[in-house]
Amino acid sequence: MKPFLAFLLLGVLLLPAFTHAGSYYSSGSIDQDLQFEDFKIGDNGYLTGLIVNSSPRARQAVKLDVWTTNTQETQIYWRKTLNLGDLAPGARVAVKEPYKIDREDPDKTKFMFRTPAPANFRNK
Repeated sequence: MKPFLAFLLLGVLLLPAFTHAGSYYSSGSIDQDLQFEDFKIGDNGYLTGLIVNSSPRARQAVKLDVWTTNTQETQIYWRKTLNLGDLAPGARVAVKEPYKIDREDPDKTKFMFRTPAPANFRNK
């Protein structure tokens, strides 16, 4: 009975290492105010996650460039600009975007974010 329990325990401990690729989650910081949480590439063909305004001030007209790369950041798989609008302090915005890319291993995919630089327009 002890060998069976040891085998079962080993199987449970190794389970996270062999879960389906769609179960990989990624979270982190975009800038000092914006965070991304639980970003993943799902089995349903969508990229999902949350963008969070963690600052005590509102962010106006937030645009966010999102792209996926390999872990070495040498190849871009997918890219999109999201218009999130105004984000109140503590706001959490759900993101769900079609993602039908089959070339990469989702467990080795890195989520990248940036807020585009504002355009400089001058009247002459």
